[in-house]
Order: sequence, then C-alpha cells, then structure tokens
Amino acid sequence: MNIVKAVIAIYEKLPADVTPSSNPRAAFAGCLVRTAGHDFMDFRINTDNTTTGGMDACINFNDSDNAGLRECL
Repeated sequence: MNIVKAVIAIYEKLPADVTPSSNPRAAFAGCLVRTAGHDFMDFRINTDNTTTGGMDACINFNDSDNAGLRECL
C-alpha cells in the first residue's frame, strides 16, 4: 500500500494544467503503463525450455526494447 500512496503523491504533485502540448499527469500515467508493459513483455522461453523475464518487477534498461524508459521515470 505504501507504493500506491507514493505513486499517488507523485501524480498529485504534478501540475494539473493541460495545454495542447503539455499534460504532465497524463505523461506520468502513460509512463507507468509503458513501464508495466515492458516488464511483462520480456518473457522468454529459452532453448532448454527454461523461462526468463516476465512479470518479475525487473526491467533491463540496457535492452534496446526498453529504450527511453529510464527518461520516462
């Protein structure tokens, strides 16, 4: 629950003003969705039938598939 409260606090500290070229709260929400998506999209079935990645709350920022996520957060 502390994580939820922390995320809400960050969101609420962002400006609520929306202009045609800026919506900080929407950008933050989009970043969260993108980050969660990239967490589960790295699931791999290896040649030996073992698996890696998936929904494990870990993101490899050096993987080119995750380019730009660090700046998003």
